[in-house]
Parts: sequence; C-alpha cells; structure tokens
Amino acid sequence: MRLVGARLIKLCADEGLVARFDGDEFVGMQAEFDKMSPESMARRLVDLLSRTYIIEGRSVNV
Repeated sequence: MRLVGARLIKLCADEGLVARFDGDEFVGMQAEFDKMSPESMARRLVDLLSRTYIIEGRSVNV
C-alpha cells in the first residue's frame, strides 16, 4: 500500500491531494484540469499503478 500511495502522490503532488481512505482504498482530488483532462489523468493513473512493483526483491504486478 505504501508503494501504491507513493505513486499516487507522485502523480498528483503538484496540483492535487491524495489520501488513504480505508484499507486498500485511496481518494484523489485534482484542483485544476487545465493541464490534464480527467480522461488523461485516468489513463496516467491506470498506467502508473499497473507498472511492476519490486517488493523484497521480487517483481509483483497488480
């Protein structure tokens, strides 16, 4: 969950807010969409979260 949270923060850090809501749920808020449309943000989010994670030296995909 920490790795997922870190990736979400990286995506939204400049213009948004990310919070862990409950268990494995996160909430993200984007202040402005001038630079990125909601659809573009969703595509980046799926791409970012679907990348391989390295946990204790092992590759993990979610």
